[in-house]
Amino acid sequence: MGSPRILAVGTAVPATSFTQDELLDIFGYAEPLRRSFFSRSGIERRYCFVDASQARPDEDVDQLAARFQARSAALGAEPIRTCLDHGGLDVSVQILVEVR
Repeated sequence: MGSPRILAVGTAVPATSFTQDELLDIFGYAEPLRRSFFSRSGIERRYCFVDASQARPDEDVDQLAARFQARSAALGAEPIRTCLDHGGLDVSVQILVEVR
């Protein structure tokens, strides 16, 4: 058996990105404390599942998480496909079901 090695690396982020200021404007955050989370983060851009024309400042954490969860599986599959393609691998999935 050969030595283990990394054949490929894949990454993926949501297609839409925003600067901190853009997100503050999109979501209408006016409170100084909330604004400071963005302005003091040291992050230049955030990649989000957000449509700026449909963003809702009143979304709660559960709604934000649901939006992300709905799209995250497809996003997660992208780097896996990239790795398989670049690594020249053909992987088949086998599901084992045990019935007692």
